Amino acid sequence: MSIYIMDFVIKLLKPVNNIFKHPKVNTLLLSVVLFSIVYTILDDNNFSGVNVIKEKIKDEVIKQKIETEVKEPKVPTNETFVEAFGDNQYGEVKDAKLEQTIDEATEEAKQDVKEDELISENIEQSFIQRLFNRTYFSFTTATLLGFGDIYPVTNVCKMIVMLQAFITVGLIVF
Repeated sequence: MSIYIMDFVIKLLKPVNNIFKHPKVNTLLLSVVLFSIVYTILDDNNFSGVNVIKEKIKDEVIKQKIETEVKEPKVPTNETFVEAFGDNQYGEVKDAKLEQTIDEATEEAKQDVKEDELISENIEQSFIQRLFNRTYFSFTTATLLGFGDIYPVTNVCKMIVMLQAFITVGLIVF
């Protein structure tokens, strides 16, 4: 009975053994492992889409701060009313002035979020989850799939990704 089980396991593992006879596949797998380690060393701030909960909390806090600043209108005097809404007979709103006010509120809220560091810093992923995410990213980059759910943000990370893609293209071409 045990001979049949061993024979079955050997037949099952035979295709896996054939994979490692191809040097290009070996190089691709090695690059996935090495770049996964490099990506794991990098902080989450180098990627977008890695820690979705942390990013969602920051976005929501920024959104709430903008809403509170926009909802608290300052009572305009006649001069500021004419500046903000124009002096034509139809009272059309000057879009540029309104957009500038919203952009300023957005920037102030983003600065407040960066200064506060919020509670989102308390939401950290475990090392195993980080390694899995980085391996997933490395594999999709090494196979040139690039789904876009996780992508590099900083220039250092982008350069490393370009290096990995260049190695993959080299494997394909040569």
